[in-house]
Amino acid sequence: MKFLPFVILLGSLLFPASADHLLLIRIVTQPDAAESFSIYNPTDSPIDLTNYYICDDEDYFTMQTEGDLSPSHIASGFTAQFPDININSEDTLTIVLNSSYGDFYGSDFIPDLLLYGTETNSMLETKIGSFGGASDKMNDNAEMIILFYWDGNPTSPIQDVDYFIWGSSQNAFDKSNLSGYQNDTPIEDQLYFEESADEYYAFSRIGIEETNELETGGNGITGHDETSENFRESWEVKEIFQMGCTDSDAPNFDPFAEFDDGSCLIPFIDVLNDLYDCNASSNGYCDSSPSCPIVKLRGMIVDYFDVTVYGGPHAITIEDEEGYRVEATIWPSEWDIAGDDTSNFLITPPFNKYLMEFQGSVFEYEGDKQILICGPEDFTVLKSFDQEGFFTKDDSAIVQISPAPFVLLPTFGETLDFSYSFPNKSRVIIRIYDLSGRFITSLVDKYYPNAGNVVREEDSSAWDGRDQLGQIVAPGTYIMHMEVMNPVTGETQTDAAPVVVGVKN
Repeated sequence: MKFLPFVILLGSLLFPASADHLLLIRIVTQPDAAESFSIYNPTDSPIDLTNYYICDDEDYFTMQTEGDLSPSHIASGFTAQFPDININSEDTLTIVLNSSYGDFYGSDFIPDLLLYGTETNSMLETKIGSFGGASDKMNDNAEMIILFYWDGNPTSPIQDVDYFIWGSSQNAFDKSNLSGYQNDTPIEDQLYFEESADEYYAFSRIGIEETNELETGGNGITGHDETSENFRESWEVKEIFQMGCTDSDAPNFDPFAEFDDGSCLIPFIDVLNDLYDCNASSNGYCDSSPSCPIVKLRGMIVDYFDVTVYGGPHAITIEDEEGYRVEATIWPSEWDIAGDDTSNFLITPPFNKYLMEFQGSVFEYEGDKQILICGPEDFTVLKSFDQEGFFTKDDSAIVQISPAPFVLLPTFGETLDFSYSFPNKSRVIIRIYDLSGRFITSLVDKYYPNAGNVVREEDSSAWDGRDQLGQIVAPGTYIMHMEVMNPVTGETQTDAAPVVVGVKN
């Protein structure tokens, strides 16, 4: 997989050198491994980066006003200084924030700078811990990033170089009324970028024009008011890679696509409109030579009918977001889903709990469209909407609880994923306590006849950082405690793990 850093971007940035300071030109926020930002020098001369800084906190200016050299969040934020290097005219530097960047961008991609560690091409900590401890340093939905210049003198005001804010004005800054600073644009008037950038996409500057930015009377390095830019017109969301359908078996396969953008999925209405019909009989088709297109669809299981008692297949009704329905047909000779302990929960009522991705050829029986499923690999759970989590049977399971290893920010609407395992005949109780042992809330109290693992990773089943009264808990470290009791023998086992609740500064 080859990362194409600026093939798309530079086409719009090679303008005459009319700008006179550095520009943020791209910001990637997800997944964690992809987090990065890029700066561009639109001037006709090299720029020494020695006194340039980057920060994701609206209180960045307290480095000068209060001597706080790390104003960003200790876990989920970052403050960093550029090393003693130059950025050449019309050159771009890309800085990655996660050591696993190769997992996303590929082994051929070499970043210019690292915002972690102490390697020779690393950014510099402004104080110990200023890089932040979490692997997720930029909020996907709402955040800001500020590039600024400061000579380190406590009497010298910080000079803004470039600024970008997305999602909301919650993290905007306004240095008006601070000694030594000019007025910024009031927060309520700042035109933050409203769209989000999903995985494989980036916030990208359209050109070098900072739309509607005031050029005098501001705190910018050249006197501009960096907070006055209309980000909604000067930025956009763009692909990082060539996107398309990467499934070679799909009817709409794109041989040039590097990442799948979901376009391999076929709308239910196209299936219902006879676009992909197979004229053969579905019975025994899985063992025959493939002669019909394989379509991939996505929808929610809404019903099940056991036709095997009449010599037929398992018939699973699946509905898409538009309300259209098709049947996923599974012949027992190919896969007896009812007798499969790892999958029979899918056909157990109540339904409307499992979002599925499934693939197969299209057949018709008595006017109903059916997708023939030839095995478990063709029928995949994408998401469970079961408030009690997603259970998988495992006879060798031991007592263990594992909360997700990241800082929970409930004030941002985040939830904490966790999983737990237990032996046969277990009553499982999971509670949250603070470090003094005070009870906070109860998450689980359920009897499981079979040993296995439960994963809670959705809004409906994960912990939302609230106590038993529904109030968001104070920032700090908490204990997720699991007690497992066998009601027959009375044997009790426990496990516990710390969880950290944070708050955005």
